[in-house]
Amino acid sequence: MNKLHCYTRVSTTEQKKKGTSLEEQIEVGKKVSKKLGLKFVLVNEGDKSSTTDYREELENLKYEISLGKVKNIWVLESSRLFRDSRDSMNFRVQCLDEYDVNLYQGNERNVNLVQVETSEEKLMYSMFSEFHQY
Repeated sequence: MNKLHCYTRVSTTEQKKKGTSLEEQIEVGKKVSKKLGLKFVLVNEGDKSSTTDYREELENLKYEISLGKVKNIWVLESSRLFRDSRDSMNFRVQCLDEYDVNLYQGNERNVNLVQVETSEEKLMYSMFSEFHQY
């Protein structure tokens, strides 16, 4: 599949305009898509807390993954997806691993494919998940 599903989210309404706003995340996602040679697909969650709000766009994304329609996901940073380490680990196992989905993070100058194949890479993923929860 030649699409990059770019997941954008901020935690509060105030963050929509300050910090790394939704508009900034979208622009970076477009640049990353171009750099990777993939078609930009916006998955915009808006202003939803990663710990207290139901996130419809994330649930739809997971469903689309289970149907085999999503193979590449990008986030500016992994905390855009999850701050809860259990949710993050479940996503890795149930989506990334099970459906062979690529997760990219970073900006157009420093975009990285999140590797979770070796035990060391899985450990690093786990550590970052715990750090974001902290």
